[in-house]
Amino acid sequence: MKLATTDRSTDRLHQAAHVAERAALRAADSAEQALQDTRRAANATFDRLDDSVQALRGNALPRLERLGDRAEGMARRSLDAAQERARLMREQALAARERSADAIREQPFKSVLVAAAAGAAVVGLLGLVRAARAPR
Repeated sequence: MKLATTDRSTDRLHQAAHVAERAALRAADSAEQALQDTRRAANATFDRLDDSVQALRGNALPRLERLGDRAEGMARRSLDAAQERARLMREQALAARERSADAIREQPFKSVLVAAAAGAAVVGLLGLVRAARAPR
């Protein structure tokens, strides 16, 4: 009887070990499956992220190019406008010089008097400025 009990105990131990082994294998399979699912999910997330980055890059490049083109156009127009203003100022200065030369040729005595009066006015203003700055 003792032998039969020992055999049953051994059988039960073997069965328990077998059940534990199957449970461990199922747990390992579940862990492996979870790992594969996690990898697939991570890869899918990275793919979506890469697609989003590519889409943003695709949208940003044309916008940046348009912005650069607009800035270049604005700079070119500003430069053209500045050159035109400089040309107009040169023309006005030349015209004023011609008018002054004509006036001096036509009325030399009056021109000398105007120049002397302007010089006297400048000397008078300088004297006032010096007097105002002089210590009292």
